[in-house]
Amino acid sequence: MPEKVLPFLDRFKHPVFKNSSFFFLTINFDVLYPLLVSTIYPKYYEPMLEVENVIKTIEDHYYARAILPIILGFLIAAILPVIDAGYRLLGAYVDRKRENLVTKEEEKIYLRKIDLLNSKLNSLIGFIEVPSERSIFKKISDDSHLYLFPCDQSLTEATWVKYDSNKRKIYPASKGDPNVLGVVLKVINREVALVLKSGIINDPSLLRIKENGVYNITENGGLEKADQSQSILIEKSNDIVTVQGIADLTVANFLDREK
Repeated sequence: MPEKVLPFLDRFKHPVFKNSSFFFLTINFDVLYPLLVSTIYPKYYEPMLEVENVIKTIEDHYYARAILPIILGFLIAAILPVIDAGYRLLGAYVDRKRENLVTKEEEKIYLRKIDLLNSKLNSLIGFIEVPSERSIFKKISDDSHLYLFPCDQSLTEATWVKYDSNKRKIYPASKGDPNVLGVVLKVINREVALVLKSGIINDPSLLRIKENGVYNITENGGLEKADQSQSILIEKSNDIVTVQGIADLTVANFLDREK
């Protein structure tokens, strides 16, 4: 029995029927409510009189109370899917525009990075193509760690520097700075610095060091002699200079000569 009844009951779930029923009950609420009350309290009301009143009222206003709910039910059932489709279309349009804006901003970021990298590479190529400039690589050990960084035009060679991850540049380090990265060996085109993080130099003049001993950093990235109890950045013995930066490098290296 339920298998035969359920398909019939499912028809009442149709949007047209549900919407028409809603409008019928809403429009005829003024006559249906007394009928409902009379069925609950039959002692105080006459249910049959209320039934007759409902029938008579609907007959007198047939189009407004019977036909109009059906028409509204059809209209709402037809309009709601269109509204839903329009809403989905608008949502898809907004999402697409937002994704396009995000993509364009990402493209701008990548283009800026590419331009910066091209500038560094061009500077490096120009630096390497000049034999007198290229000879600097013969003065450092093969296991040295070299990096290229953007820098201010005021930065000079033999300056100890630290890396600012927010500005993506290197700046002169200060005494006691725990983020000392390395020492500038060469400033290329006043915008890119070749930094030695660690390694051995066989030409002390690159760092402007004359006396043997150990050295530590002073203000503005300079050097001063230190004792063995302090953290040592540079140690010179005869014509050999050992360099060791402090900070761990967390940025991409553009020139790493480590074998």
